[in-house]
Amino acid sequence: MLKMSGYFFLFLVGLFVVFITADEDEKPPNLTKLPPNLSFSCDGKKPGFYADQQIECQVYHICSPNNEHSTFLCGPGTIFHQKNLVCDLPTNYDCADASKDADEGNAHAFESKSSPSPA
Repeated sequence: MLKMSGYFFLFLVGLFVVFITADEDEKPPNLTKLPPNLSFSCDGKKPGFYADQQIECQVYHICSPNNEHSTFLCGPGTIFHQKNLVCDLPTNYDCADASKDADEGNAHAFESKSSPSPA
């Protein structure tokens, strides 16, 4: 009986290690300030919002229609969701998809919404 409980204990320890490792793989870096020397450039990009995949999408950039470039940091534990253009939990978006989702996400980013004119 003692041998069986020893195996069960080892099984539980192994299961715990697997869950801890899997959880760490899903977490983005917990940046509290923008990292220095970011290499992102708006050159050749359409105006819009762009996740920075080099930093696991925790940073995003805005390329404005007048060629201004701004950089922002998502809150701790979140990443930039390229399709929805918001910071979101990493379980809701795969950062690896950001470059292919950029056109779809930015399709209407800088369109002005005009209200209907009164009759």
